[in-house]
Amino acid sequence: MRKITPKQDSYMTGSGPGKPMKKEKGNPVYPKFNIGLEHLPEAKNMKLGDHAHIQIHGKLSRLSQGGYDNSAEFEIHGISHKKKHKGDDESTETKPDNEEAEGEEVDAKK
Repeated sequence: MRKITPKQDSYMTGSGPGKPMKKEKGNPVYPKFNIGLEHLPEAKNMKLGDHAHIQIHGKLSRLSQGGYDNSAEFEIHGISHKKKHKGDDESTETKPDNEEAEGEEVDAKK
């Protein structure tokens, strides 16, 4: 599984009488996606901060490569979910419970 490197802004703080400027870093910002609970009802049983492995089967619907926007948009045609447990190795790829053969569409209503 590919690791995501979050964006992290740098800025200077500490301006004032007798205070030297210090370089600080903001909180890491990871990319996000949002999906309705009707398509992923398992999320109702999760708590904020829980981790999950989510596999998405999608179709590329928009590709933008320009000065201000470098992104891809996908239509989600299938999804599977597996709750991540403490001690799971993030660098290994796990197979979802209902894995389908490559190229087949996963039923999104499961």
